Amino acid sequence: MSDIEEIRRSVEAEIDAKARRISVGDLLEKALYAEVYVPELGGKLRFKKLTWKEVLEIRKYAKSDEEMTTLAVHKALSAVDPSVTLEQVENLPADVMFEIVNALFPRFKLSETPSS
Repeated sequence: MSDIEEIRRSVEAEIDAKARRISVGDLLEKALYAEVYVPELGGKLRFKKLTWKEVLEIRKYAKSDEEMTTLAVHKALSAVDPSVTLEQVENLPADVMFEIVNALFPRFKLSETPSS
């Protein structure tokens, strides 16, 4: 086993030992929120993490992946600030939009450029 692999396993074991067991009920008890830092404004933008049900509902109405992304970000932001409009979300700077999407869907890296 390489040194790197040994360190990785040691860290994983430490995390596992410290992590408390949670239930689905624990997750559903409270809405989960996240923030993204916007360096140009020196502040954080707060939004609600979406539930799986919300994602599926948005997916039903979206006609494209881009529309689904826009609707998802709108839903997340408007849960914290109901005055946020879809038009405002559509006009967000792209880098801020990428940060929000990457925080909403961490395994879906929107910031990666698609190949043509």
